Amino acid sequence: MRVNNWAEILTDYLVSEGETAFVWGINDCCRFAGRVAALMTGEDHTQAYECNSAREAKALLEVLGGVANIADEFYPRLPVGLAQRGDIVEAVVNETGETALGICNGEDAVFKAGEGLLRLPMNHVIRAWGVR
Repeated sequence: MRVNNWAEILTDYLVSEGETAFVWGINDCCRFAGRVAALMTGEDHTQAYECNSAREAKALLEVLGGVANIADEFYPRLPVGLAQRGDIVEAVVNETGETALGICNGEDAVFKAGEGLLRLPMNHVIRAWGVR
């Protein structure tokens, strides 16, 4: 269940992450989405999978079958059209077809990327999970 001030927490977190770099195993897409969910619900699943490098993360994702399977373990899937602000989403984030977990922010979805955040329109989202 979301905490009472989840909307303010989400806004503050997205602002604080705006200039924080992507780092595998520390501040990657799974940790980013997981931390948002933890802040909004008090249930922290971010330590379930550990990796310390891009190589380790890619090997783990290959074994697990992708980022969607990580989200499936902790949150119920939703039709993308029913995703609400604060729900976890997945989208293709680059030309090579890689996907990432992010957060629905209403009209757009927010992902950890490069030196800050990547925002994509919600019509780029391919999967969604309810953070309730």
